[in-house]
Amino acid sequence: MVAASASSSSSTKNEPTASPSPSPLTLGGVTVSSTTLVVLIVSLRIGLANLAPISDCDEVYNYWEPMHFLRFGTGMQTWEYGAQYALRTYAYLVPMALLSKMYERFLSILPSSLIGILGRSLSLPFVAIKPLQFCMLRSTLAAMTAMSEINLYNALLQNISPTVATFFLIASLSSAGMFHAAPAYLPSAHFMSCWMCSAAAQLRGNDAEAIVLGLIAVQAFGWPFSAVLFVTTGLWAVWKAAGTIMQGKSNGSAPNIGAVVRLLARTALHATVIQIVVMTIDYFHYGKIVSPTFNIFVYNTKGQGDELYGIEPLSYYAKNLFLNLNFVSILGLFALPVVVLKRLLKSCPTTEAFTSKMLVLLPMYVWLAIVAPRPHKEERFLFPIYPMLCAGAGMIVEEVASIIIHLMGQLIASSLNRNDKNKTKQGLLAAALIPIVLVSISRSAALVVNYSAPLKTYAHLHDAVIAANHDTPVTVCVGGEWYRYPSSFYLPPNAHLGFLKSSFGGQLPQPFTEYGSQEKSLTVQKGKFNDMSEEEEDRYVDIKTCSYVIELVNEDDTSGAHVPEGLQYIAKDGAKKWRQVAQYKYLSVDRTSFLHRILYIPIFRNGHVVYDNYAIYQRVG
Repeated sequence: MVAASASSSSSTKNEPTASPSPSPLTLGGVTVSSTTLVVLIVSLRIGLANLAPISDCDEVYNYWEPMHFLRFGTGMQTWEYGAQYALRTYAYLVPMALLSKMYERFLSILPSSLIGILGRSLSLPFVAIKPLQFCMLRSTLAAMTAMSEINLYNALLQNISPTVATFFLIASLSSAGMFHAAPAYLPSAHFMSCWMCSAAAQLRGNDAEAIVLGLIAVQAFGWPFSAVLFVTTGLWAVWKAAGTIMQGKSNGSAPNIGAVVRLLARTALHATVIQIVVMTIDYFHYGKIVSPTFNIFVYNTKGQGDELYGIEPLSYYAKNLFLNLNFVSILGLFALPVVVLKRLLKSCPTTEAFTSKMLVLLPMYVWLAIVAPRPHKEERFLFPIYPMLCAGAGMIVEEVASIIIHLMGQLIASSLNRNDKNKTKQGLLAAALIPIVLVSISRSAALVVNYSAPLKTYAHLHDAVIAANHDTPVTVCVGGEWYRYPSSFYLPPNAHLGFLKSSFGGQLPQPFTEYGSQEKSLTVQKGKFNDMSEEEEDRYVDIKTCSYVIELVNEDDTSGAHVPEGLQYIAKDGAKKWRQVAQYKYLSVDRTSFLHRILYIPIFRNGHVVYDNYAIYQRVG
């Protein structure tokens, strides 16, 4: 068996226990030692981090770009960082900027041969310091996710059951959703990791640690809506403190009202300290006392806030959950009704395992009740509940396995011994996981094979700009492909991004000024900002100022209205002045069959899979 069962966990949930050392994993008769398990999981996350495409332009423009500005003094600024709006906290950016500086110094002392090895190990096709920093930062984020997964795995193992813990870990590690959430520089991704650590702490009885992690996630990440996921964390901590009061009344001693008072006072103190630190950082960068966390909450709760950026039906979340977690999403959503129904039918006293399951599952339903009805929907909004779905699916599998084992015992007219039950349960667990893992790997492979072209293209561009040895500043121009830009980490110091007017009719970012988000920037910034997603014409550059153009090209159909906007600009400027210097395959969604779009199927691809070219064009005249 994996380890001691849930019944051998701590006998009292009121006494916090230290985080146990990583536990071994057993599946199908194969046991992986604790040390090997940690090395494998962290290595897997680091190895996959830079294969994952960046699927959300908000990640680039709202986090990577301002962080690049903190490091190098250049980057694109969204209106949320405007001094007059102040919707994004710099407290979320500063730690990554400091880490980037540390990596830069580390790379500066390495010989070029080792830098090349490091770059290739992080899936960087062309090795350069800034892109390599970017890859190292993504790998660090993925490693943090891996440690959070291990933390929650151990807590589930000790407080619920080996079956649930094993299912959670394997489903999480293999899922396509976690594949691109793990290296994502997004508050929702970091919040997911914070929740896993917080839930693990509370399962071990350490409510103080659980609450502090929740406060950090809510206050320092600039995503106040995540507070709802910690409602059950706080309520359970208060309930336990209130239980101390009731216990005092039952045995005739004085009620310990101080337990609740101390809990609330400690929470208020921690929240105050965190808020002071966050507002101090924001004061330094905005030049005034401001709370971006409060500002973004107000903006999104007023009429026509986030709805300005698109609305989607409820089916949008259903499709994304199934794509990212396949059958795990269905099983996980039914976990709470099944667990509660079993509890009601057995009419047995509440066990610690049941309480632990509630602490893991309830936040998921609270979160879905809040985000699902909202008209504006984003895939990243689902990141926080991925671990809950994986754990919940494990609970369903465990219940089904128990029923099958019970029926098997009745059919053979004798009770299975403990060893037989464990072997049967592990076999059923493996049988449930195999199709889930295979589909998940196929989905992740499809993302890598079909949609990695932008990262490869801009890595190539970085080397091309350096090799060309330009005497003047370089403008890299994009039209409709502005939203696949992977960040200024892929541009040399003498290059910057420029926007060509395209069919997109919303507001685009503009370059940071030397004053960043302070009021002084408003006096020198060329463009204006608005909070209604209205197009600002001052964002666009003339094609004659462009040194390079990035465009997605379908070479089989480039006539009439189907000519990509970037090529239209090149044609107007004079096609002979430009040449294509590189291209990488990018899936043609409209011309590829549905099954091959969502999964990587190595057979029957001819005639069913069609690629466009993600291309770089360089001015030569």
